[in-house]
Amino acid sequence: MNPIIDAVAPIIGISILIYIIAYLVGRILNKPDIPAFINMELLSLIIFIALLVVLLYMLDFAVDITISNLNPDAKSEVCDKYGISISRCHVAIAGYFLESVLRELTDYYIQLNAVLLTTNFVKQTYSVKAIQGDKFVKLNMNPFIFVPSLYIEPIIGLVQTMLQFAIAQFIVLWYITSPQFFIGFLTLGIVLRLFAVTKSAGGLIIALVIGLYYVFPMAYVLIDVHYRYSYPGTYGFDKINTYRVTDHLLSTFGIPFGDRLDAAINAILNVESKPIDPNDPDSVVSSLGAALSNMASIAKAIIKIATVLGAMLSVYTLSFLPPVAIGYTLVGDAVPDIMSSIINMPIILLNIYTEFFIIFAVLIYISLISTVAFVKTLSPILGGDVEIAGITRFI
Repeated sequence: MNPIIDAVAPIIGISILIYIIAYLVGRILNKPDIPAFINMELLSLIIFIALLVVLLYMLDFAVDITISNLNPDAKSEVCDKYGISISRCHVAIAGYFLESVLRELTDYYIQLNAVLLTTNFVKQTYSVKAIQGDKFVKLNMNPFIFVPSLYIEPIIGLVQTMLQFAIAQFIVLWYITSPQFFIGFLTLGIVLRLFAVTKSAGGLIIALVIGLYYVFPMAYVLIDVHYRYSYPGTYGFDKINTYRVTDHLLSTFGIPFGDRLDAAINAILNVESKPIDPNDPDSVVSSLGAALSNMASIAKAIIKIATVLGAMLSVYTLSFLPPVAIGYTLVGDAVPDIMSSIINMPIILLNIYTEFFIIFAVLIYISLISTVAFVKTLSPILGGDVEIAGITRFI
């Protein structure tokens, strides 16, 4: 893999995981000062840089794959740089990840745009039927005040949060379900148990790595399936994660699932690498099309995201404006489909944020609870500590 990604991935994953754990511990113990040691400005900077690096890596990788398909002689160089088995998976994940973000943003945009269209209707109609009777009253309103800080910061915050959670989930799940992670930390725990001074720490590490390798992904997948069933169409980040973790769990217990995982990745990424015959125009066209398909899909996803974000500017402006009283009546009482006297309908935005955070909070919280309970039970059996930096107070 790219050495930059190897350096950045653990930083962003561990940073977010530490903050989530610290935040949950603080809430459970009613001590908001517990997560105060996390420098949020520094954490945000790390995450922002990591996101840029990941995006640049995706584009760089797409270019390399394109070159390798156009020039078979460069194939070995690209394979040496990335690893052929990892390369296909990463392109698939990159493309699907961007498409997932696009779908989520588009869904939010559609919901908020409905409010914008209704508000425009009210503004352009100039008069509205008051609830008090049949007379029409004059409307005096101009809620479309574009203050940059009102919509730029919320959009950046929302997108950044979505990317943080999605990338953090992928990184954490990818690392803890890798055999290298399991074997490495299991070996470390066994070595530490050989010495009296570090015996308790070794037992704890063994219990922790087993819990992370088996229990955490298992709880995650079960909850993931539940929310996919309960909230269809609103939860699309984790298709690759689910395939990855399900493959990990089933293959670990002897049930072959790798073919289905490969089929899922190949369905997203369908690239044929073959030499170009300069004398055959069809060969040139087909090879170019196959080679550019991945780069084009990623570029289209980025362009679509930028387009959706641009369209969301005016919508988010409404969402963060103060309530507006219109004329002599309440808009919500007079206009169909507006169920509040507040014209900017912040309740819709609140529902979006609530749904988003509850889904991810439940996933993370229950998975952590299951893992902690497992570790708390297994660690004493292995001669390890029970306490995990205060986290066992959850149970």
